[in-house]
Amino acid sequence: MAAADPLPSDLARLFSELVEGTLTDEGFAELDARLAADPEARRLYARYVELHDALGRRWANAPPATSPALRVASRSPARVIATGLAGVAAAVVVAVLLPPAGPPPDVATEPPAAPHATLVAARDAVWADPNVDQALSAGQLPGVGLRLESGTAEFLLADGATVVARGPAVVRFPARGRVAVDLGRVFCRCPTPASRVVVETPAGEVIDLGTEFAVESRPDRTARVAVVSGEVRVGSASGPSLRKGQSAEVRADGLLVVRAITAAELAELCGAAPSAEAPGHAGDNLLLDPGFDRGLATETWGGTEGHLSPDPGGRTGPGLRVSARGFASFPLCRQRVRTGDLGGKLLVASVWAATPADDPISPGQFAGLKVVFLDGNDREFGFVKQHLLTGRPVPGRFEQVRLAAIAPPRTAAVSVQLILYAARRDAGAVVFDAAALSVADVPPAP
Repeated sequence: MAAADPLPSDLARLFSELVEGTLTDEGFAELDARLAADPEARRLYARYVELHDALGRRWANAPPATSPALRVASRSPARVIATGLAGVAAAVVVAVLLPPAGPPPDVATEPPAAPHATLVAARDAVWADPNVDQALSAGQLPGVGLRLESGTAEFLLADGATVVARGPAVVRFPARGRVAVDLGRVFCRCPTPASRVVVETPAGEVIDLGTEFAVESRPDRTARVAVVSGEVRVGSASGPSLRKGQSAEVRADGLLVVRAITAAELAELCGAAPSAEAPGHAGDNLLLDPGFDRGLATETWGGTEGHLSPDPGGRTGPGLRVSARGFASFPLCRQRVRTGDLGGKLLVASVWAATPADDPISPGQFAGLKVVFLDGNDREFGFVKQHLLTGRPVPGRFEQVRLAAIAPPRTAAVSVQLILYAARRDAGAVVFDAAALSVADVPPAP
């Protein structure tokens, strides 16, 4: 949407669920009523459909769609446009469906470049721009400053580092291995030499030498750095170093004040964030029919209609196929698990996935495992996710992905989602098998 057309958060949610094919019956009724009663909502809806269709064609490297733009929904689009929208809906459909005169433009053949960073977890994250939220959830990285108003967001960098931002904060990822913190606090974890990062602040750079550290960028153009383990250099590769247990106040004029870090300061800077890595499972599998032996059943697995089907070619038996088919951007299979209060518990999830030889995914498409946290009213307020089958996976070869998170307070249920990031292409599928979810108490620190 243009900057002059802010999209209310409730409409952003309804539009997003519509195009992803996850809008519920109650959501359809709510959207229908809003569009019937509010001319401004109808105008924003028309703009959203046009923009979504244009972006879908761009990312799919394909000529304009030959089916109605509203078919991205998993249910009949007539339910959405039935009430008081004849003129608006007709204008939208005609504008979207008519192909441009002349031959279609040349399409690119190179796969899109991988983003410098990918959002892998969030907790109560509120972004200033709802379009940023939608792009990050789709595995994209907007080329603007990401303004996190509140909550926590964890990014996985291309070389393996993780960066956790705590709102309010403004962060950017200008280049591979570089993080710009214009305002606010981030915590960086660099597990290997290849994953080391450089953090840019208005007061200067912080260069990682293999460590865990936190950086706070302040409005007065000063910064604070605290080292949890390892070592960093401040200012340049030959600048002064900070080691484990040290913190420093940094000014743009080069003044550096080093002192020992306090426990309170460490807790304030580093906080806590969900982790997207796990060595294994912590307890019994809570998912019903984790191997998809019963296929799609109301009491077990559901998801995006028209994109899910049983598949005999699972890893150890039957599996579940999620297919692109050109409609939804993120067709998915999901199961909701309610076990009472999960706050503070350790959740571990995993799944195996492969792309089939008869409908392999193409560059720019991939699979994902996502665990969404729900409160007592079934409202989503956080998630953690991992991607797999990125790059050029070998058809028929199964890969496993695992993730873990400490469930935040208020967690009353979780939704386990197996996703195909389809880029609205007509072809490409993923077969999932052997999904698992377990819950356990957090082990005590050694």
